[in-house]
Amino acid sequence: MCNLDELNVLIRDYSGRLIRYAGHLLQDVSLAQDVVQDAYIRYIRHIRSAGMEKRAIDNLPAWMFRTTRNLCLDRLRSAKTRNEISLENCGGDDGVTSFTVFVSPASDADRSDRKNVLKNAMAEVLTPREREVLTLKFEEEYSYREIAEITGISIGHVGAILHRAMEKLRQYCAGSECAE
Repeated sequence: MCNLDELNVLIRDYSGRLIRYAGHLLQDVSLAQDVVQDAYIRYIRHIRSAGMEKRAIDNLPAWMFRTTRNLCLDRLRSAKTRNEISLENCGGDDGVTSFTVFVSPASDADRSDRKNVLKNAMAEVLTPREREVLTLKFEEEYSYREIAEITGISIGHVGAILHRAMEKLRQYCAGSECAE
């Protein structure tokens, strides 16, 4: 049975990160909150349903992110079949809020301008998969191994995606104000 204190700690420690991650994928904070709530429900069901024969969750954060990701992808597929949104349009202008790794220490206005340029660059030149992996690496600060567990791709492929995405961003920024 799921201990209420353990669940409260899990919610406290991961809800913000999961909602931010789901928001990047879905481009809708309200929908992201619903998806994260569904992920917690799945966790509770997992704990309660199988009793002694349940599979142990070795890496709970990765499990929660992978479950959240799968629920987001289900929502995106469902919306696409209803022609509400396009999977290719995930991660638009509001998709990234804090990739501070690329921002030099400058004034708040300059930092905000550079962040906007970077958001535009990400929306214009990166695939949804590249945006997702960059978000997990630089915003959520996951290791290659954890990203591989969350996304279901190999560790080597995570590195290749990150390298390709960074090269695309470098090329895009070479002629714009984000290169300053």
